[in-house]
Order: sequence, then C-alpha cells, then structure tokens
Amino acid sequence: MSNPVDRALPPGPRGALIQTLRYFRDPYGYYEKMSVRYGKLFTMPTMNGTLVVALTSDGARQILAGGEDDFVSEFGFDVIEPMIGSGSLLLTSGDRHRRDRKLLSPTFTGSRMRSYADAVIEAADRELADWRVGERIPLRESMSNISMDVIIRTVFGVQADDQVKAMRTAIYHAVIEVNPALIFFKFLQRAPFGLGPWARFRRNMKELDDLIYAQIQTTRSAEKLGVDVLSRMLESRFEDGEPMDDIAIRDHLVALLIAGHETTSTTLSWALYELLRKPAILEQVRKEIEALGPDPAPDSITALPLLGAVCQETLRMHPVLPEFFRTVREEYEIDGYRIPKGVTLAGAIIAIHRDASLYPEPLEFRPERFIERRYAVHEMASFGGGHRYCLGASFAMNELKLVIARVLMCADLELELELDRALATVRRNGTLAPEADVPVRILQRRR
Repeated sequence: MSNPVDRALPPGPRGALIQTLRYFRDPYGYYEKMSVRYGKLFTMPTMNGTLVVALTSDGARQILAGGEDDFVSEFGFDVIEPMIGSGSLLLTSGDRHRRDRKLLSPTFTGSRMRSYADAVIEAADRELADWRVGERIPLRESMSNISMDVIIRTVFGVQADDQVKAMRTAIYHAVIEVNPALIFFKFLQRAPFGLGPWARFRRNMKELDDLIYAQIQTTRSAEKLGVDVLSRMLESRFEDGEPMDDIAIRDHLVALLIAGHETTSTTLSWALYELLRKPAILEQVRKEIEALGPDPAPDSITALPLLGAVCQETLRMHPVLPEFFRTVREEYEIDGYRIPKGVTLAGAIIAIHRDASLYPEPLEFRPERFIERRYAVHEMASFGGGHRYCLGASFAMNELKLVIARVLMCADLELELELDRALATVRRNGTLAPEADVPVRILQRRR
C-alpha cells in the first residue's frame, strides 16, 4: 500500500490553491468526496503546507496519542500571528507551551469557572431584557452580544458600561469584521503605500491593543485584583517566581477572545435553532429547567443531564472548527505509515462527528445519545484533545448551558426562517456557522 503522502492530490502551487478553495467552499462535501476516493487517510496540499487528513475516529485517536515532543505548533496558525501574537498557546510548542499552559491551567479549573456563572447570567439577562413580544430577533447577533459581554467582563475584567462599549467596538473592527481570507492567505497581507484592507486591519488591531494594554495597567494598579482572567494572569507566577510579561498576557487574552467569542455564540445559535425545530425535545428541556424552581442556582442548571446533552449534540452536529492539527516534529506513524517531518496531521472533526457507526442517523438531532453513552475525546473532538485540549472547555460548556436556560426561562420563540430545508453551514471568520442570522419571533415572555 502506498504512503498517503505519495498519493497526494495534484501538488504544486496551482494544485494547492485549487484544493484549498474547494475545501474552503464546502468542507463537508470535500471530505465526503475524498473519503470515497482515498478512504480513511489522504494527503491534501494547501496554501499553508501539506496535510495528511484522518477521516475516522481511529485516525484521530492515533494522532492524539502523540505527546507534545512529537509535534510543533499548530498548522497554519503562523498566518494569524498578526492578530493573536507569537506568545499565544495556539502558536507555542515544546517547553514554552508546557510552561505557559501550566501557569494558565489553574485559571480554568471547574471551581474557578463556577465563579463566572453570575456574570454569564447577568450578560444574558441584559440582552434578553430588550426582547419584546412580537419582535423579530436575529438570534446569532443576540447570542454574539451575550458572548462578547461575557468575555469583556470575565476575561478582560472591564466592568464600566462605557468601557465595555469601547472594547466591544474595537473588537468588532479588529477581529469580528475582518475578512477571513485576509488572515488565512498570507499573500494578501500587504499594504502598498499604507492602503488597502491589510493596512486597515493593522490600524484596527493597534486600537484594540492600546485598549488591552491600558486595561492591563489599570488592573495591575488596582488596590485589589478581581476574579477575572486578566487579574489571575497578573497574580500568577512561573516556577522561578517571575510574572508573565504584558506582551504575553496580551497574546493570551486575544487568543481567548478569538477562541471563545465566535465559537460560543455560534454554538448557542445552533442549539436554539435545533431546539425550535424539535418541539418535543424543547419541551423536555424546559420541564427539566422548570423543575429547579423560579430562581435556580447556576450549579443546578449546569448539572442538568438533558440540557448538557443538548449542548453536546449541538457541538457534534455543528462543530465550529472543522479539524484539529498536529505538525510532525521529526517523524510520526499513523495506520502503519511513516509521516515525514514537517507534514501536518489533521483530525477531521466534521467527518468523525458524522460517522454513522459512532452516531446512528448522524444528521438527526438526538441529544439522548449523550445520555445513553459516553464518547471518547477522539470520537467527540469539538474541544480538540491531548496536550492541546481546549483550556476553556469547562468555561464554554457552563456558558452554553446557562445562556440556553436563561433564554428558555425568558420567552417562547418561533423560527422565522423562510426556508423549507435545514440551514446550511458556511464559513465565517475562519469558523463554521449557520448561513443565516437565525431570525426568531418572540411569541410571549415568561419573565
């Protein structure tokens, strides 16, 4: 049997561009075609280097079995360095990655995540307070507002409403509104005579950086540090007693913003969309929440089994990131093949999550499957796995449960989509998202 690297799709710049564009346009369809043509492992030349893509959970398991010394930094992430900075966990590897991850991990333990629950509920309630009966709401925009509010207040530690607004505006200009092609295609990162989209991005990024560095100084000079992530970064110390420098703190904060905002708001939109399409499941979830009483404690909400299963099933059906990556440091074996140094292994999350042998009727929204069975990380890989498992996974899961619960406690909704088919998935800022803003109508308020 030939090595998958030897039976690559047409190589060279032209072949790489063609394959990248085909994948970028329709990742689900692309992987289905490659599975029929090559089986469970194939090589894909891209504009950012060579990928060997594993389309099965067993392939993902073999990749995730590797240790940190087997791999270098993630595939293609160097192109987003102008946004997240070189000190982010997304870009570091080896001793630097281990050291920073060890320092940051205590900030994301379960007990500390629970301390942010009130801020999540308050952010949701602020947004939901403006909902009016009969009004048509773009759900994705509304969920984005909540997610952004949570990040600005709990991660950056900004509390004053005017400062929250200024930070939100800067983030939208520098991060949310940027064309993903500008970030992921390095040849577009040019600013002739200081003009064009790249020059505009750099200016917007500087404005955001100025606000972040000012917030770092404000937090450091406060009489008492808060419970926000920035405060905990400032009080943390490496094993030699040294603090993290401001540039590294800035890079970690922006990485948390990138990793946490779009992913959470998109998943919330998909979850509510699926529930509104499945009235029986919606009613079961609502009864589960109502059984807790009129003012349930956050811990009791996050412990609800069906609500948790809804979040898991949403992440399975609609993963926001289509793959996880590991770039081979020297040589690595998978399925009996020796993968050369410099080649990147990719676990195709979107293909694994649609594997009918793991998930019968994979296109059906069936939360009960996560009550009936526990899935290994290589079978349910929305948060990655191994030494690069998402530090904020606990934070994200708690936020999803709390916000969904507040929405269902607040109002009865109906979808206002003029479609006779399910919403398609499209590219948005480098992530996968619903093709529309998921408009809903407020039928009645419950509180």
